[in-house]
Amino acid sequence: MSQPAFEIVNSILDIWKIAVQAIMFLVCYFAIFLLFASHLLFLLTGTSISKRKNFVRMMEDAKDGHFDLIVTREVSRFKPSR
Repeated sequence: MSQPAFEIVNSILDIWKIAVQAIMFLVCYFAIFLLFASHLLFLLTGTSISKRKNFVRMMEDAKDGHFDLIVTREVSRFKPSR
């Protein structure tokens, strides 16, 4: 391979490295955005455990040993914060 062709291949590899780094950055940024957005949505909906009196009572009963198993249709029904 001649020297100019070698330099072209190295330039292409450098561009690919930069592109991969940019994609990795965007994926991480998007993941952080989704995490923040889900927490923000949780705060805006006002669905906190302290407002769920029966949920708090159920958790206290579980701690006191009244039962040791909770069956739910979906995990999101048990704990809405994803």
